[in-house]
Amino acid sequence: MAQQLASIPLFASLPPDQLVALAERGQVQSLAPGCSVVQEGDSADALYVLLAGSARVYKRHADGGETQLADSTRAATSASWRCWTASRARRGS
Repeated sequence: MAQQLASIPLFASLPPDQLVALAERGQVQSLAPGCSVVQEGDSADALYVLLAGSARVYKRHADGGETQLADSTRAATSASWRCWTASRARRGS
């Protein structure tokens, strides 16, 4: 997992020991196509990193319509890596 994180620009400058520590606190999740990971108004209690697959960010409107805000593709399968914040880890979640 640390090697995968090192290939992501956000984490590329971290030393190996910090990448390992970050990877140890993370959790890999495979997600079904079309599922929602977060929704507008949710509390931000985790960092999601796309390791493979694709993700779409969009805004839902009251009339049921959607506006796509962003799109990301890395591979053919869908997976995410969830990094729990220190405060959440302390609570035992």
